[in-house]
Amino acid sequence: MLTFIFSTLILFGAVFAFGFWLWMLVHCIRNSRLTDGERICWALVIVLIPWVGALTYLIFGRNGRGAMGT
Repeated sequence: MLTFIFSTLILFGAVFAFGFWLWMLVHCIRNSRLTDGERICWALVIVLIPWVGALTYLIFGRNGRGAMGT
């Protein structure tokens, strides 16, 4: 029984992580605040470094150039 519960939690965690990753990738591609070059760079970061890249985009990249004060 404990194995079933543990497996179910792992499965839910994996589905959540994949959903978050996919959400950040789609948001990056559709974000009108980013230039074309920034979109490509962020998309590459999210794809090549999946979970860390998605989290980094969530924190630093979502607001485009205004987020870093430039």
